This record gives sequence, C-alpha cells and structure tokens, in this order.
Amino acid sequence: MVESGGTPLADEKMQDDTEVLGDERSDETQVERLRRRTELGLGFLDEVGSWNIASSCIIILVLVLDTYSGKELAGLSTLSNGLFEISRTDLSAIETTINGIFFLEYLVRFFASGWSLKYLTSPLCLIDTVLLLPAALQIFGVSDNLVDTSKTLRVLRLLRLVNQSNNGRFVLLQGAGEVTVKLYTIVIEFFCIYVITAFVAYEVEHLVNPSFGDLGDSLYWSFLTLTGNDQPFDVYTAQGRIVAVASYIIATAVVSGQFAR
Repeated sequence: MVESGGTPLADEKMQDDTEVLGDERSDETQVERLRRRTELGLGFLDEVGSWNIASSCIIILVLVLDTYSGKELAGLSTLSNGLFEISRTDLSAIETTINGIFFLEYLVRFFASGWSLKYLTSPLCLIDTVLLLPAALQIFGVSDNLVDTSKTLRVLRLLRLVNQSNNGRFVLLQGAGEVTVKLYTIVIEFFCIYVITAFVAYEVEHLVNPSFGDLGDSLYWSFLTLTGNDQPFDVYTAQGRIVAVASYIIATAVVSGQFAR
C-alpha cells in the first residue's frame, strides 16, 4: 500500500485554513457568549423592573418640563424663590442625552436578540421606535409642530410597565400573595392609562380649549373621566373626544379583566 500524502505546500495551506477556521469559531463563540450575557443582564433588569420604572419616570419628568417650559411649574418656581429654572437650551440638552441613552438601549436589545428581525416587529420594540421618533424627525428637518406632537408619544414608554405587570412579577413583589399582586397590577395599569390619557388629551386640546390651561387641568380631567365621573369640562376637538372614549373603554376593559382572572 502506498501512503497518500500531499505536497508540503498543500499541507501548509490546509494547516493555515484550519487555524483561520479555528480563529473564526473562537470569535463566534466569544460574540455568542457576550450576546447571551447581555440577554441575561437585560432579562434581570426587566424582571427587577427598576429600569422600566426609572425610564418611565424620566419620560414623565421631561414631558412635564416641556409642557411647563416658559411658565411657572405649577407655582414651583415661586415656592423655590427662583431656584427652579430651566431654559429651552437646557431642556434640549436633557432630551438629547435621554434620546442617546434610549438609542443605546435599543441597539443593545437588538444585539441581545441576535439581530433578529422578529424583535424589530415586537410590540415593545415598536414602542421604543416611537420613543426615538422625535429625534429622528429633528435630524431629517421635519417641521417643529410635528416634532412637538410626536414627543407626547414618548409617554407610551409606560406600556412597558403594563407588559411587565402582566407577564411577570417585580422582584419587590416576590413572595407576595395573589391578591396583593393583582391589586398592584391593577394600580400600575390604571396609572399608565391615566397618565397617557392626560398627556395625549393635553396635546390635542390645549391650543384650542382654554379649560386645558396646563397639564394639571388635563390630569384632573383624565382622572375624573377614567373613574366614570362627569367630565369637569368638555373637550372641543374630535381627537379629544376619541381620546376620552377610547381611554375610558380601555381602562374599564383592563381593570375588569384583571378582576375576572
């Protein structure tokens, strides 16, 4: 028998190819390991709920500051003897920073999904896309009126809290009874619907309806509307009527659904 063998050059080339493949597999393993760790880290943050709560509070705070920009923040500037002041430039810098943070989160979550197109069409990802819409509109030079209107849509970030309350428990509620968890879920869902309704109603009404003089009026109107009381004042626009009817139906269905479980 004649032992088969290749030329030295062929053997050397085969060895080089094997080393390249080994390096590529090693790199793929490292990337996959990093992806899995990122996925686990995001899963932990989502389970704890701290990031969802913090980001929701940030969104609400920025929207409140933007709403009251140029006005006395419900008397706060008077009570603080002028210590509380914020300019449009400062507010713009804050918004830019927040958009940067949320865009980074968007990319990290996309990476953790394995660059999955399915993730991009998921409800939570679509919410994040809406959240980043104002910054994208500004980059492409869209009119300021449309940008200001789209900013209000960022309040939809609160829907992440609704998703978490439905699909899992916050760590703080681990070990709590079923009734406690259910009541907590109802409170979270009602609060999110209440705040979203108030901000959207203010956006569509405040330019034409003097009753919506500031965000406080809208919050007051939203609470009485969602709790089934008579509206303290009427809405003028068709969009406002749609918001009032839709929010009441959604709130009733959500709360009733929780009690029916």
